[in-house]
Amino acid sequence: MRLYKSYTGFLSKYGKFIMIFTVLMMAFSLAGIILVDINTDFTVFMPMKSEQLKKIHFLNDIFGDSDEILILISSDNSREDLDDISFIADELSLISGINKVELPYSREILDSADFDTDTLLENLNTGIELKNSDWVICRVFLGLHNEYPPIIKNIQNTLDGSGREYLLSGEPYLQGKIFDYILRVLIFLPPIAIILLVNVFRIRIGSLRATVLSMSPAIIAGVMTLGIMSWIEGSISIMTVLIPIFIIVLGSADGLHITSHVMDRLAEGRSTFAAVSETLEAVGVPIIMTSLTTMAGFLSMLLIDSEAIRSMAAGAAWGILAAGAATWIILPILLLHQKPLESRRYNSKNRVLGLFKKIQGGNSIVITLLIIAVAIPGTFFLKSDFSMLSMYKKNTEVYQSIDRITEILGGAIPVTLLYEAPSPLDMNTAEAVLAFQKEVNKKGIAGSSLSLFSLVEGFLSSTTRMTEIPDDPFVQRMILNRIKKLSPSGLDNFYSDEGYGRAFFFLPDLSDATLNGFIETAEQISKDYGIELQPVSTAFAMKELNDTIMPQQTGSLVLAVILVMVLTTITQRSFKLGILSGIPVAITLAGLFGFMGYSGIRLSIISSMMAGLTVGVGIDYAIHFVSLYRFEKKKLVQGEASTLAVTRALDYVATPVIANAMGLAIGFTAMVFSPFQIHVTLSILMWVTMILSSFLSLSLLPTILKISLGKNGDKINEKINK
Repeated sequence: MRLYKSYTGFLSKYGKFIMIFTVLMMAFSLAGIILVDINTDFTVFMPMKSEQLKKIHFLNDIFGDSDEILILISSDNSREDLDDISFIADELSLISGINKVELPYSREILDSADFDTDTLLENLNTGIELKNSDWVICRVFLGLHNEYPPIIKNIQNTLDGSGREYLLSGEPYLQGKIFDYILRVLIFLPPIAIILLVNVFRIRIGSLRATVLSMSPAIIAGVMTLGIMSWIEGSISIMTVLIPIFIIVLGSADGLHITSHVMDRLAEGRSTFAAVSETLEAVGVPIIMTSLTTMAGFLSMLLIDSEAIRSMAAGAAWGILAAGAATWIILPILLLHQKPLESRRYNSKNRVLGLFKKIQGGNSIVITLLIIAVAIPGTFFLKSDFSMLSMYKKNTEVYQSIDRITEILGGAIPVTLLYEAPSPLDMNTAEAVLAFQKEVNKKGIAGSSLSLFSLVEGFLSSTTRMTEIPDDPFVQRMILNRIKKLSPSGLDNFYSDEGYGRAFFFLPDLSDATLNGFIETAEQISKDYGIELQPVSTAFAMKELNDTIMPQQTGSLVLAVILVMVLTTITQRSFKLGILSGIPVAITLAGLFGFMGYSGIRLSIISSMMAGLTVGVGIDYAIHFVSLYRFEKKKLVQGEASTLAVTRALDYVATPVIANAMGLAIGFTAMVFSPFQIHVTLSILMWVTMILSSFLSLSLLPTILKISLGKNGDKINEKINK
């Protein structure tokens, strides 16, 4: 007790200096957040040692670009209308960062006497089959190392000025819009989470001032963590932007515990100094341990081979540590240096307790068995899948634009097939690539496709009687010269001086099933024709992550469980209590994965995050219950049953645990306002985790603890009382 009084006295004496330092750090952190860059690159999701990423870099080195924006521009297909679109293309080509702009026709075609719209659209529309002829395809190729957001904004401004309807797609477009969406998340979601938490915690505490005070450490830690990360790393991504929300929502729970305990002691007539000192002695250590277990949950994600996850996990873990430290330092100072708080809490204790007392015993075991019985079959429906398109909500501009382009074109995001050939129209290579195009189109793997060979075949069929590419090198050169005259940079898009060629394919979706079909077909055609065809795209790099997510997630889970079990065992000084505390978490995990299987939520980086969070956060309720059990057990007098301590612990923690679980779940509901579907999914899974972990910690854990005490109570008592 003397130690806590001394510590409280130190905070009372030097608190103002600590707060001045805190304000300066907040200003420094806010400056970092304001000046930070937003990383829109999808490579942050890719495995750290991605073979696909190497191929993408190789493709960039050969062709000078691999990034393409696809634009569909509405047209009535008249000569005048197509001529107007060509002027729009000229304007687009002047935008900084754009290498070239390709239309399916040239001004020479428009000015020719034998201009025929039908032939043009049927055979020369960049070789891509349109399912709706009211659109003209414009392909925009970008240079390397460009900032996509300003390019996309300038493209949209140019197209808006034309007064025409248009649709955009392509990886650069997706990444360019991510900038706007991340900025929206950064500005709006943390305040929404704070507002939701304030309203929930105010019901629990009954005082707005006390609620704001209890959340202050987490808010300070959230700002400082993101600010310091911004100064160190220089950028934030779609995943690291969530760090403030994690810290504010998860860290506020500790502040709520401290503040509510202080208010209880003030209501009993103690001074503010005594209330703060006694509160730190009573719940200080459990708060440290829950912070450490939550950190362990985040740190376990470091086993996931993704820069996005690792940065988020490391930042969130340090942020939770900062929130825990601020709860021990900043919150007591705030409580000591103001008017004492008054408790006006709404008391729902009897109803909550009544519910869990009815459920305890055989009922809790039956319910738990039902949860397990229902959850396990659901896990067999789990599949790993995560793509660029699955990140966006259906009501976003990006999703709607891509959806419409897919209807028109059969696919919206082009992927590349890379091959090596001794000449642009090498016959052996032509046979292989054309066979591949026919095969993926027949299987429905690709909605449309484009290669130099299919383009030449279309040109020949529309201008001559030839149906196949001639083998004569002289005739081939004549054909290529004619195509180059019609589209000066068109040939360079397909064949490089280094002897490599590429073809483009528009897939109806980027699911693992579609990508697997594409890869398997490429392998089969390569084997049949003796020519190596290599699929290259960010989409295939994302698939690499999906393929490795299962074993990595298993390793992450095992590490998380080991860490929290060790920490819990050390805290409770009992291996058995450590094991018992982990049982609700294990069942919660089963329920979480079962829910994902039934609801169609795929295993992805999001499920990896939730698995670690389930272990790290879910164990907190068990720790609070077991800690109070040990505290009450020490107060028992001789002759009182050991199980009485279980009942008293439940009386104390039931209402705070439920309030805390609902507060966290509701706080994470802020993410439903995000434009990213992955954030919404995270919010849904957090609700499942909070409901299951709190319910099992208050129903199953007391039951199995009573059963255990009935057989081995004396042994556990001896360990507790040491």
